Amino acid sequence: MSDAAVITGDLIGSRKAGPQATELAMLEIADAAKAASAPFERYRGDGWQVLLLQPERALRYSLLVTARLRSIRAPLSRFAVGIDAVPQERARSLAAETGGAFVTSGKVLDEMPRRSMFAIASMTRTLNEMTWAAAQLADQVARKWTPQQAEAMIFALSPTNPSGASIAKSLGISPAATSYRLHGANWWAIKAVVSAFESELGESLDA
Repeated sequence: MSDAAVITGDLIGSRKAGPQATELAMLEIADAAKAASAPFERYRGDGWQVLLLQPERALRYSLLVTARLRSIRAPLSRFAVGIDAVPQERARSLAAETGGAFVTSGKVLDEMPRRSMFAIASMTRTLNEMTWAAAQLADQVARKWTPQQAEAMIFALSPTNPSGASIAKSLGISPAATSYRLHGANWWAIKAVVSAFESELGESLDA
């Protein structure tokens, strides 16, 4: 057994947005999972699940998905994160998995308040209440990104921590314009929250 994070999500307002927008959103979530080498599975039309073998990356992945969805004006998603043990041997599909992280994630989703968009529960790691509250606030900030800000944040949220110049080159815009987008997206505050989140979850595993 080893620790992992399972994120169970469902799109918000997918019925109103229509099937084409729903498909685009699902493709973005699946592509983000592929980039993170994370198994992905779709459920019930607008439901989905991802398995992250580095559980401390759960907030970064959730924010990245939101950035990708905002950048194309697709329906956003809720995120129910469960961190617990999973068998080291993978099942053929996520639906066939039986580890505690899957149970925890499903329970988190079922118990999320109606207006809640991001929630997490961990059976094996400790998350400071202040960091947890900051993670929820970061999620709310991300949902208000403009498409242009979200586009910049897709690159900024990379685990490689690219420089502003590197992000500008990827976007094909000037460093000044990139800085303007990142400032509007509250990137430096978001970066501090993501760093604290990953540090605390990583340290609690080593304790």
